[in-house]
Amino acid sequence: MNSALQCLSHIGPFVQIILNLEEQQSYQLPSIVSAYRRLLIEMQSIPTGVTSAYELKVCISELNRRFAGISQQDSHEFLTLLIESLHDELMDNYHNSSIGDLMHGTIRSTVKCPICKTETKTDDSFLSLPLPVHQAPSENVGNDLITKISDKLISPLRHVLQNDTTLYDCIDDFLKTEQLGANGRWFCEKCQKDTDAIKKLDLYELSQVLILQLKRFTDDLTDETKISTKIEIPEVLELKQFIENNEINQSVTYDLIAVMTHTGTLASGHCTAFARHLTNRRWYHFNDEHVRQASSREVLTSHAYILVYERQYLCPSS
Repeated sequence: MNSALQCLSHIGPFVQIILNLEEQQSYQLPSIVSAYRRLLIEMQSIPTGVTSAYELKVCISELNRRFAGISQQDSHEFLTLLIESLHDELMDNYHNSSIGDLMHGTIRSTVKCPICKTETKTDDSFLSLPLPVHQAPSENVGNDLITKISDKLISPLRHVLQNDTTLYDCIDDFLKTEQLGANGRWFCEKCQKDTDAIKKLDLYELSQVLILQLKRFTDDLTDETKISTKIEIPEVLELKQFIENNEINQSVTYDLIAVMTHTGTLASGHCTAFARHLTNRRWYHFNDEHVRQASSREVLTSHAYILVYERQYLCPSS
């Protein structure tokens, strides 16, 4: 919870949306909004020390019993549930879509029939992008091979295999073209039959705050294997090459503002957070009740699990 809350509390416009809501005398703010707002106020009012997020945890637990106990849960799932719950409560009570406007982007899926070439486009909203991470080749080298080749010969090979994967590689892999095969054939309305269509994803509209999840675990909950491949993280992210809709006047350059890290395994792990301070812009590391200043290098070389970027503002055209 702490790692997710620290990431959120360092997103300036997100914090302002919540703090700008005023308690009404006739009725209270919705439960999760109210609990989170009080937590933010308390976090900002104490120069040193710690505060408790127990009230917010109770509210989230009532919404989803998975978070009711003390068993370990996924920080990304908690982060997603909290943001969506805040958004839903504001929409239900205020018809206010500020959080949605801030955090939701649009991804476009294009499916093309290989026979008639007809394209079908579908737009879907997203809160975060789940980016695939692949096991580094060097981690899959068999022990029998290593024992047969001397350290002198394997060292340069290992150096080649361990070249860093970049965040751009992960985004490109997520958006790559795929053929819909036998298990997912697409029915073409024009041809009136199933075809092995081609599917392509593109970023269509970008959100002001962009959350990227590096998928270091498989979808198989019985598999506790963690993919520990090092990802090269840019402090400034440029997404122009991935935008399908170039006609929309939107900035495609983002600054890194928070990183959630994960150490350990799926069954037994620990999350911490790095975040830029909202006023002095320095990096800090949040490890439960322990807080310290951190360097950019430490942030960019961390065991990143969740990345939070904020869009750079477009300069007005002259």
